[in-house]
Amino acid sequence: MRGTLDPLTQGKIDAFARRRRRLILVRGVCAVVSILLATMTLLAIIDRFFYMPDEARYAMSGIAYALAFAGAWYTCARLVWRSLDPRELARLIEGVRPELREDLISAVELGDPHGHDQWDSEEFREILQKNVARRMETVQVSELLSFQKISAWVWASTGVTAFVIALLLIPGLRYDRLLLRALNPLANIERVSRVKIAILEPNPAETSVPQGDVVSVRVETAGPETKHVYLETFPVGKKSERVEMVLAGNRQFESSIAVGREPV
Repeated sequence: MRGTLDPLTQGKIDAFARRRRRLILVRGVCAVVSILLATMTLLAIIDRFFYMPDEARYAMSGIAYALAFAGAWYTCARLVWRSLDPRELARLIEGVRPELREDLISAVELGDPHGHDQWDSEEFREILQKNVARRMETVQVSELLSFQKISAWVWASTGVTAFVIALLLIPGLRYDRLLLRALNPLANIERVSRVKIAILEPNPAETSVPQGDVVSVRVETAGPETKHVYLETFPVGKKSERVEMVLAGNRQFESSIAVGREPV
């Protein structure tokens, strides 16, 4: 009948497995934070200084989420998904501590109560188990799996997070809105622009009018000087139409909309 693995050796292997899992999870979180914030910040900066159609924002946000998912899978999920058996864990430990090579795996194999009987003796197994346990007693799991192994990911995520916080503190940048537009492109969040537009007519801006009426539209701009203002209409079931508005006074522009049967 086979023996069992020495409790001290088993405890060290279990502690190694727990620490390995924790470090992998921390690395995965740091990878997702780094990739997601970096890509979304890049998208937010592009959105701040360049006009992008909604379809382009949807695509770029989707790519950013896909990269974050890929990073999470590569650095964390694929490793946590599959649990390692004691023999594989012993092999990893031996890779760090060469003086245990072959002996630790042998102790694990001989201590497996479900293993097949071998032509060895009880005395040999007991001697090996005690020898390995005595050597494992001096092993520190924190040294086997040092925090330094994931420090690069931690520093990267810390740096990206600090950069994002710095952007949030810049007055006038409105980075919080830019970031929300990048993270949730389907939400109806107004674009950040230095030019502000106020609708003067019609007032109220949303109303019902008879079919065939011509509705006058007048807007006023604030911020940087604007020479060209365009009115874009979206009739239900038809292509959008875009016309340039006419200067009608001090930074005021006007145009008109011919109302059809469908809402516009």
